[in-house]
Amino acid sequence: MNYFFSLILSIGIFLPGRSQIFQVEKLSEKNPSFPEDVYVFPVLKGIPSIADKINSTLIKSELDLDYGKQKNSIFENIWKMPGQPMAQVNDLNYKTELLNQNFFSVTVSGEWCSAYCEGFERTYTFDMQTGEKVMLNSFFSAAGQKKILNDLLLSKTLKIQNKIKEIKAALASDSLLAGEKESYDQMLDLYNNCGSNYDSLHYFRFIPSDTGLTIIIEKCSLHANRAIDDLGDFKSYFSFGELEKYLSDYGKKKLKAKEKR
Repeated sequence: MNYFFSLILSIGIFLPGRSQIFQVEKLSEKNPSFPEDVYVFPVLKGIPSIADKINSTLIKSELDLDYGKQKNSIFENIWKMPGQPMAQVNDLNYKTELLNQNFFSVTVSGEWCSAYCEGFERTYTFDMQTGEKVMLNSFFSAAGQKKILNDLLLSKTLKIQNKIKEIKAALASDSLLAGEKESYDQMLDLYNNCGSNYDSLHYFRFIPSDTGLTIIIEKCSLHANRAIDDLGDFKSYFSFGELEKYLSDYGKKKLKAKEKR
């Protein structure tokens, strides 16, 4: 019995419940020089060959550090130091979007600072068999990529067109206040000049779930005009059923609805 139990543990990576082998641990540290600043980051625990590869990618991308090469803390290259009043990144946080036998997906958020501070969200999705970062293009056939790209851009265009109609109606209103006209004029200029010159799905953030994909096109605004951007990011959800006929072999293997028990 003991031998059999040991054998089960040793071959656990091949069992259906692969996600149970992995878990996300929350690493939280206070800046020793500025203890009011608390930083958190996801650390994947599990099969070392997979977990270490994923952690290395995340830490290099977000913390500007080679995995395992920190002197004192993995946050040492991004938090503020004595004599350096501005941190490279503030309010660092994360959200685990998905962890199952196919994918680990996590969104890292915070405030990146240089001349000014700008909020950000970046989502990373990894293949749990290889530890490699997954790109959106890889899920779709060549024809599927074109179809999904066209659908995304059409959705964005329609939302902008509807917003422009709304703005023009507001500008034509007799009840418009003097101070509001300038704001609406700026908003109209923003959306009239919001381009959709994308030629690939590679540019878009995506978030997988057990039932589908949410694909995100970045907002029209930059830091200077963020306050007048009512639309924000352009998000489109596709169920796995909707995507099925557009998938590549890889997508067909990985993008399957979770079976109900």
